[in-house]
Amino acid sequence: MELTITLENPQKLGALFGPADRHLKMIRQTLGVQIFARAGQIKLTGSAGNVSKAAAVLQELQRKLRHSDVITADIVTQALSAAAVRAKQESADIVTLEVRKAWRDLTEAAKRHRVQLDSLILAQKRFDNTFLLLQYGRLPGELDVFSR
Repeated sequence: MELTITLENPQKLGALFGPADRHLKMIRQTLGVQIFARAGQIKLTGSAGNVSKAAAVLQELQRKLRHSDVITADIVTQALSAAAVRAKQESADIVTLEVRKAWRDLTEAAKRHRVQLDSLILAQKRFDNTFLLLQYGRLPGELDVFSR
């Protein structure tokens, strides 16, 4: 996946990237994404989940830069941790939704199965009753349809 982020304040590029691009290297190494910066934009490339996390980290760092001129390695680490926690929570939410959907599907299938079973029982009762009516409702000289 590829995502391009426009920098809010290109004048604070040095603070965002860190000394010798240290902050970008931390993000790149932690999340396994490629980061390219050019003309006031940052391009992220990698797996969808990791690109999403990296984008969240960079947005958080830009938000911090609105109120401060300095971004430290600790702030980058905190942003990376927060992104990981959010991603974990999102994964848990997805699993919860999938389990709920599977439960609904199973419940609906059980209801359909019960209706089919009730129909089968009713059909068997009708057959039995029809058979008894035919067996006992015949006159002694009538042709036996079931004996052929």
